[in-house]
Amino acid sequence: MVVMAIGSVAACAPASRPGENLTEEWLGAAADTVLTPYGQVPRAAWMGPNRWLVVASDWDQAVIADFSTRSHAPLGAGADYQNPADVFAAGDSLYLSDWGMRRVTVWSRDGQLAGAIEVPIEARVGFPKARDAAGRFYFEPPPVGGVDGQGLVDSGAVVRASPELTRFDTVARLSPPPSSEVTRDQRRRLERMVFGGQDRWGVRADGSFWVARIARNRVTWTDAAGKSERGPSLPDPVYEVTAVDREEFVAQFPPELRGTVEALPFAMIKPPFEGAFTGPDGQIWLEKSRSAQDTLAVRRMHVVGNDGDLARMLVVPSRGRVIAVGEGMLLVAEQWAEGVRLLQVSTTPPPVAAAVPEGSAEP
Repeated sequence: MVVMAIGSVAACAPASRPGENLTEEWLGAAADTVLTPYGQVPRAAWMGPNRWLVVASDWDQAVIADFSTRSHAPLGAGADYQNPADVFAAGDSLYLSDWGMRRVTVWSRDGQLAGAIEVPIEARVGFPKARDAAGRFYFEPPPVGGVDGQGLVDSGAVVRASPELTRFDTVARLSPPPSSEVTRDQRRRLERMVFGGQDRWGVRADGSFWVARIARNRVTWTDAAGKSERGPSLPDPVYEVTAVDREEFVAQFPPELRGTVEALPFAMIKPPFEGAFTGPDGQIWLEKSRSAQDTLAVRRMHVVGNDGDLARMLVVPSRGRVIAVGEGMLLVAEQWAEGVRLLQVSTTPPPVAAAVPEGSAEP
């Protein structure tokens, strides 16, 4: 028995840990900047070389940010939408959610209106967040907490709809958002925790989709036939939510709202990632959490392949939020005193200058 046990242990040598053979790639600083007056970090989608569709819901604006001219201009005509809330790209089109007109408008990559899709209110799925090549839309129905917030303990879902938006099917379950019990107006209720994080997901053109789980910090792939594969747990440091994090979060709100925001429940630990995107190449880009006490003004990104394992580890030279991934580019939003500045960062690291041998003349 002892011999068999020893043989079993020898046969089960520990596998390599995700990313242990990778080195961090430091990206170059952004060469171009587009300044906007927005107060909150906007949503965005890649339109093509040097151009992004940016949606600022707090300003009810959708603009094309053009880094070749360092400017931004309104998308389409004023009557095309009322209250743009979100945007995503699929194939050769961009889809703009408009809660004011309760529809999704479809735009070409050059910014021309191509159509509109009415979203049925009775379906209660919100607005679509992705579309595959077969024309099926994907939704994440918003959680309904109810009067006492107990609905927050229910798991979320990824819902797939037919192109006509007449049939809806749940294709994945999401973890409930971290929540905490609080007392408001002498009543106890559950509220979502600030910095608690949430599962993220995305869809590829062939109908396969992925879910990035905050609980185990891993990615699960489901192919077009419905077969799922779970990737390994990814490496990450653990960051505590500090007083500095709280102060920075509260400072984003107008003074008259800060008292209410300060009373919200805050998580003790930050999630492993804050955002996630499907890149044009189908890989998954995870925007990692960072410590407010980090003296380096950087943001880290992990690129995950089809096997759920790490493919690249990138360091973006900015404290801002990555809000979109394009072909060879990232769009970063930095908040500053006068609004939000947009930065376009190449995902190709700059070449390392070769060392000049001592005593030789520089060219």
